[in-house]
Amino acid sequence: MNATTTLPRTTARDLMSREVVSVDSDMSMSELATFLEDGGISGVLVCDHGGQPVGVVSVSDIASASTLNGRSPDTAVSRAAFYSQSWEAEFDDYDIEPMRIEESELAVGDVMTPEVVAVPADAPVSEIARVMLEQHIHRVFVRQNGEITGLVSTTDLLSLLAGRGEER
Repeated sequence: MNATTTLPRTTARDLMSREVVSVDSDMSMSELATFLEDGGISGVLVCDHGGQPVGVVSVSDIASASTLNGRSPDTAVSRAAFYSQSWEAEFDDYDIEPMRIEESELAVGDVMTPEVVAVPADAPVSEIARVMLEQHIHRVFVRQNGEITGLVSTTDLLSLLAGRGEER
């Protein structure tokens, strides 16, 4: 069986990673950076003190926050503009120094994306891909019976397309 014949039948439930990692919204940015690096992951679910999901934070959010230079997130560069900028020409060593995460007083809740994008467990792969493309995101969470039960990343989708989905 190849990825082409598997693709139409594959659902979020089939493809998702069942281990959903989360962090508290009050975690510091330096703690988050260490957590992501140690876990070898690029993003994570953010929960409040009651364990309820309140958002998602990723390395893109960290990078966006580091470019604020004292401005509020509302007046900062838009996400689309952030991805389209040519950073090499924009910064020198003097500019980069204030961007150090260790110097930030921001918490995860200050920089997270305050939306948890989720699909039903029976969502087909085409719907997952469509949501990721429309939302410009690299992961969607899977919801079943009102609870987050897993997540599908772009790596999961690419593994399926490369014919490795059945090896999971």
